[in-house]
Amino acid sequence: MPSTTLDLATGAVDHDKCRRLLDATTTVGVKPFAAAMMAAVVRYDETVAGEGRGGFLVPHLSSANNLALVAVDGDDAIVGYVVVAMTSVTTTRIVSPLYGETSACRRQLLARAMLSLPETLTVDAMFADENTSAADMFTAAGFSFQPAWKRMYTRKELALPWSKVAAMLNLDILSI
Repeated sequence: MPSTTLDLATGAVDHDKCRRLLDATTTVGVKPFAAAMMAAVVRYDETVAGEGRGGFLVPHLSSANNLALVAVDGDDAIVGYVVVAMTSVTTTRIVSPLYGETSACRRQLLARAMLSLPETLTVDAMFADENTSAADMFTAAGFSFQPAWKRMYTRKELALPWSKVAAMLNLDILSI
């Protein structure tokens, strides 16, 4: 059965570190998710995930308990998105998912999301252990790695474009 090993990073929101992730030269803009963007975000997600997940994404993106932001290019096309979801532990949130076309896009999304949260709030993220760019980004934002990792099993080979995936969307968030 195909599987991927995921690393867990956790950290308290640190606005100073997150401001350093921002890139004033990027052409990527970050906006709060709005219902009018739903179809475009679901289409974008399908290009990353490789299959339609609208049935799950629609309530995940529109939940009042979750923070959802989208990245747009100069033509206002979706080039990434992030959801910071509430977990069953009310003092912790999880970045699930964080997808973006470029490293700069993913950094902008993470920084803007963390700057929207209160400082010292605990936030977790899970990503493929081979994704060193995600590890570097979360470390720069003040996250540290936990001595726990998880193996995610799938029905078929997981063919995600790891260059676009900074944090996984996984079923753990359904344990709310």
